[in-house]
Amino acid sequence: FFLGVEKWQELNKLQESLQEEKHQENILQVKLLQLDLALVVVLVQINLNLVVGFLVIMQLQLLVLLQFQNQVFLEVLRNHIDLDLELLLLGKLESIKSQLTF
Repeated sequence: FFLGVEKWQELNKLQESLQEEKHQENILQVKLLQLDLALVVVLVQINLNLVVGFLVIMQLQLLVLLQFQNQVFLEVLRNHIDLDLELLLLGKLESIKSQLTF
């Protein structure tokens, strides 16, 4: 009878030990899931930073293109104004010439 009680107690201790090991395993699995989630968050943040960096580069390229376009436009405008001034001056000269010949 005492031998049966000892075996029963030993069996209970083994079951408790097994339950504790399962509990520890569950805790480790939860910690692994937390680490996996943290890794996913970090990867998402990296990807977002890459997207933001790409958008900043695209914006800078657009600004450079706009600046170039403005420079070309100003050059064309300057040439057009110079041509208008030349034509205006030629017209004035012709007008003065015609007044002097009378």
